[in-house]
Amino acid sequence: MRLILLVFLLVSGATSSAQIYSESFTGQNGYGIIGPCASDPESCALDSIPSPTGWTITGDASQMLANTDWFIVVLERLEARDVGAELCYESADIIIGTYDFVDISIDISEVGDHEASDYVDVYLIVDHDSMFIPAWIGTDSMHTIVGDVPDDADWGDTTLTKTGVSGDTLRFIICVRNNSGTEIIRIDNIRVDDGDTTGGPPAPPVYINELDSDQSGPDTLEFVELSGPPNQSLDSFVLVLFNGNGDDSYAAYDLDGHALDNAGFFTICFGANTSSYCSLNVSGSLQNGTDGIGLYFNLDAEDFPVGTLVQSNGLADGLRYSTGNDGIDDGLSVLDTDSDCTGDDCQVDENALGGQTTHSIQRGSWFVGPPTPGFTNESPLPVELINFNVKLHNDIVLLAWETVWEVHNAYFVIEHSADGRVFTQIGIRDGAHSSRGLIRYDFQHLLNREGRHYYRLKQVDEDGGFDYSPLRVVTYQDAQLSVSPTLTNDVVDIRWPQDGVVNIYFYSMQGALAYSEKNVKNGHRQISMQSLTPGVYVIVIESENRQQSFKVLRY
Repeated sequence: MRLILLVFLLVSGATSSAQIYSESFTGQNGYGIIGPCASDPESCALDSIPSPTGWTITGDASQMLANTDWFIVVLERLEARDVGAELCYESADIIIGTYDFVDISIDISEVGDHEASDYVDVYLIVDHDSMFIPAWIGTDSMHTIVGDVPDDADWGDTTLTKTGVSGDTLRFIICVRNNSGTEIIRIDNIRVDDGDTTGGPPAPPVYINELDSDQSGPDTLEFVELSGPPNQSLDSFVLVLFNGNGDDSYAAYDLDGHALDNAGFFTICFGANTSSYCSLNVSGSLQNGTDGIGLYFNLDAEDFPVGTLVQSNGLADGLRYSTGNDGIDDGLSVLDTDSDCTGDDCQVDENALGGQTTHSIQRGSWFVGPPTPGFTNESPLPVELINFNVKLHNDIVLLAWETVWEVHNAYFVIEHSADGRVFTQIGIRDGAHSSRGLIRYDFQHLLNREGRHYYRLKQVDEDGGFDYSPLRVVTYQDAQLSVSPTLTNDVVDIRWPQDGVVNIYFYSMQGALAYSEKNVKNGHRQISMQSLTPGVYVIVIESENRQQSFKVLRY
């Protein structure tokens, strides 16, 4: 797994060329937790708390001791007041793979003097690799923003920014803790912007996936394979071949009018290679090395006449390679686009395993092995999961997922969790082992409890290696009883089975009975709360064999 070190800057504001994602929590007031959680832990169970749309609440709410403690959206911003233990908001995945890089900004402020133990931590998950953002304010190196000493001046309006973040997906986890009801931490205006301010369109996510430059005898199977999103246009791309002797071009091929196939591949075959996997046949051959290839965007083959020096302008992806003891060519290091390597390690030897005439160079931190044109090498577990969805039908969760290719895929384990942290196996589906083309899978899970339910897939290959899918979440509520809305200054609507008779009680958070009705029939009742003092109330619905509680905020 790659670890990308992110360093935040503190500025008064930030601008970018185009907005990709913005969260200002408009229209979501009241979503979150209101204490007291210590005296009423069931009401603060995180799997039953309504979170802001697109976000999940995690952490420990047990130290929210009073009615005035909260971790909630107020005035269309996240607020934390007297959160005695760490609580976090986690966003859903944000797609950033169609941009070269993105810029991030988050507004964070604190009202009232803060103690040294107060903090805000910001975590980023880029391509599902977790990263912690180190200290920026304060002396405590364990937190992003933290108080220096007791009664330090407040933070004011702080904007954390980071430029130049790249990857396919991005997720935020923002955690807070503050220990006094006289101070409030506020989080707002979470933005992700296109970081390319040059005005030119970013290159689509097309990459060099595999190269085979040497075969035994006549080189009849040489190829370069590209990969990316299925059916992605290759207009404005050009493939350029560079000679290590002089570090200049010896051939260039325009790819205008072509596109990746339904599985996301395009294979350029050289000379006599007329294999069925070839998408484009060109004259000439690939030199054995030390040489290089570059995939450029917004340029043409005529920009690279024979003898053009290697360049970084317009470079979308590149690779320098050798076949045996050819020596290191630092002049082609311009083509090193893989962030997982440095220096000489970026030059890949097709003969690394002694099989230069039977092996190819394949993407996946670049390794060598038997050629696999038509299959991805981007992941150590070559299974491309294009869809994973969960859907609730009555009390059954329907899981469905699809792959477009699989290589040595043994099976999928379906895992379930009630809290998003501890997962258990609930089923297995056999994989297709090795295949190319769309394959659909499904699974059903019968629920026996209300609240949030988390699901993930564990994909296991034939050698025992495994990887996890992104999480999916559904919320199950028994339709037999309902109270809505949970945030009101007027009427609350209560529903139950039409043939049932219920008793209805309204309790304040101090336990005082504020309102009651008994032997209510017809399955529906609307009750005005205007006469009640603003605050949080627990509504208890009591039937012959069941009692259920709901929390409603009267403002």
